[in-house]
This record gives sequence, structure tokens and C-alpha cells, in this order.
Amino acid sequence: MTTSSPPRAITDALAEAIQRSGKTHYALAKEAGIRPQMLDYFMAGERSLRLETVDKLADALDLTLRPRSR
Repeated sequence: MTTSSPPRAITDALAEAIQRSGKTHYALAKEAGIRPQMLDYFMAGERSLRLETVDKLADALDLTLRPRSR
């Protein structure tokens, strides 16, 4: 029996929004007030982000959290 990873809807949506933004990781990180390396590690799947960092990135990307359509 294999165990699957829990759904990562928020982090997956954030990574997709970052890609679609057309901004470089450096520019987005500076706009969000975080270290560019932090964003590079997140996008490479090497590190997760603290909620505070997710908030900063969401603000820089003008994202809001809302319930999923069912």
C-alpha cells in the first residue's frame, strides 16, 4: 500500500501564478520583500514557504484566496 502526498492546492496554485506572472524570480522576490533564493528554492520544489512569505508573494501577485468551484 502506497501513501500519497497530501494535496498541495495552494502551493501549486502559487507556483502556477508565479510562472504566469511573466516576472523574473528576482523581480518578484524584490517586489514581495523576500530573498530571491527563497523563491528559487520554492519553484524548484526544494523548499516550502512560511505562510508569511506566501502572503507577501500573494500580495505582490495580487492574488486572493477563495473557495474552489465544485
